[in-house]
Amino acid sequence: MLFDRYAPYLLSIAQRYVNDFHQAEDVFLKGFEKVFRNLQSYKSEKNEFKYWCKKIVINEALNLLRARNDMHFEADMAVYEKNTEEPEILSQITTEELHKIIGSLRSPYGIIFNMVIDGYSYQEISQILKINEATCRSYYMRSKVMLKEILIKHEILPYGPK
Repeated sequence: MLFDRYAPYLLSIAQRYVNDFHQAEDVFLKGFEKVFRNLQSYKSEKNEFKYWCKKIVINEALNLLRARNDMHFEADMAVYEKNTEEPEILSQITTEELHKIIGSLRSPYGIIFNMVIDGYSYQEISQILKINEATCRSYYMRSKVMLKEILIKHEILPYGPK
């Protein structure tokens, strides 16, 4: 019952981090195995079981990406401070299309973008990925600009950069 309830959601999380479907399935299954093995350690005080499972799957995905050497960070990146407008595009694009576009971002931009969207703070991301917090923020800002450029290129957004 637990598997049936959370499997689709957790598999979709794995797919956002790992573009190859078969590897995403492996990440999902390893993550779910950890969920089952560690059920006794889950503290239900916050009643956020879904998010606890999600973090386990995200950690499994990050472990795979580290093992594949898919996360390359530049040492001293300047913080990107450009202010960008964020138009409402959700009515113009399906979730599947958006996940595919985010998945097309090269590493580590897509990873950091997904982690921010999944609720991680810059501080948490910098600790998990072992990078400077300003570097993390810079990658996130650049990923937003890259996504905007892709959306403009695919004519999902009707205007070019200002």
